[in-house]
Amino acid sequence: MPLYEYRCPDCDERVELFQRMGENGSVLECPKCRRSGLERIHSRFASASGGAIRSGGGCATGSRFT
Repeated sequence: MPLYEYRCPDCDERVELFQRMGENGSVLECPKCRRSGLERIHSRFASASGGAIRSGGGCATGSRFT
């Protein structure tokens, strides 16, 4: 199951949840202020390769543009 990040539009609380693909935050409740209807936000990710940690956000196809 993928990990998704949500934000409460009222109190700005951020929550990470495991969910099935295709589900949304419209029925989720903020753990801080109890408002329902959280907004999904795009998360950055990190990956390790050869001992180095790289921050992602782009395409990981291995192609190089010159």
